[in-house]
Amino acid sequence: MRYVIDTGLERVKRWNKEKMLEEMVTTQISSSSMAQRAGRAGRVSSGICVRLYSKDVEETISKAIRSPRIENSNLLSVVLKMKNMTDVPELPSPISKENFKGAEDELHKIGLLDDSMKITKEGNLLPW
Repeated sequence: MRYVIDTGLERVKRWNKEKMLEEMVTTQISSSSMAQRAGRAGRVSSGICVRLYSKDVEETISKAIRSPRIENSNLLSVVLKMKNMTDVPELPSPISKENFKGAEDELHKIGLLDDSMKITKEGNLLPW
């Protein structure tokens, strides 16, 4: 690619706890995405990256700290898999107790965990 047009925005999948579904939202890019987009221009030959945002916005992006992706993810399958493991590995970004409990409650509500939060027969039948 010779030219890259960078709007400074990206579409990201986020878990909506209230609606209990994943949705696509438009957010500002991260500093790593900004660098990756610039690197795409000129991989094979010299290229140009045109950024459609100001230097001030670029500095804001560079200083922004993003929350771990797991905080904005659907944890139902993750928690169900963890409940099915005998040796649970340590996650790079730990799940907050609130989010873990919310996933457990939802799994219990749909019958995949029993009252003691152990995986049910139905929970074991799911491929995820």
